[in-house]
Amino acid sequence: MGVLLFPRDVLDFLAGAVHDPGAERSYEGLSDSFLWSDELFWEGMARYGVAYPFRELVGYRRSVIRGAPDSRLRPVWQQVAEACPGWPGLRPERSSPTLASQLTRESRRFTASFLRVMRECEREAAED
Repeated sequence: MGVLLFPRDVLDFLAGAVHDPGAERSYEGLSDSFLWSDELFWEGMARYGVAYPFRELVGYRRSVIRGAPDSRLRPVWQQVAEACPGWPGLRPERSSPTLASQLTRESRRFTASFLRVMRECEREAAED
């Protein structure tokens, strides 16, 4: 299966996003990437019910941060770059390789937390 692209109405929504210099950065575990609060990631997924293009979009950014751009995910990044050139997520500092060590640290923290929860669930299931 190829990369899922955004429908036109979602692109219009993303085009309305405005860069906020004070936007908060967070880590999103399923895409293993950073998000900024002004990118409308969660709002877009909730409003339009399309998860994969959003995950692939930030997945491409993750691959750039890690220094190995994933060409399979590039089409959705290119689509947004062409249709929504002002989308805050395209700002160069948000896909800079200088973020790689921070991304790796957050990824490891997420994985450790996830594994801890899984072990707890397995223990509880074994007790039943």
